[in-house]
Amino acid sequence: MWSFYRQLHLNQLIRTGGVVVSCSGVMPQLSVIKYDCAKCGFILGPFYQNQEQEVKPGTCPECQSSGPFELNMEQVTIPSVVVFVLVP
Repeated sequence: MWSFYRQLHLNQLIRTGGVVVSCSGVMPQLSVIKYDCAKCGFILGPFYQNQEQEVKPGTCPECQSSGPFELNMEQVTIPSVVVFVLVP
């Protein structure tokens, strides 16, 4: 049953059956984020951060503004991993 799943199934919803016998907590991974300069629209980044440390830009390299900066939600990558052990 488990040998059916391949790399092409990553980032897709799949349907499977079984009984969950153990489950890990949510384990946040390294995040890749970008910010938009609210004054000139320049996209800053990428910035690499984890859950314990928030990274923010200091100044915009395009217009030299010190902000405000808005998180670019279209270009953010925040994968979270949960490990399930299933018994068919």
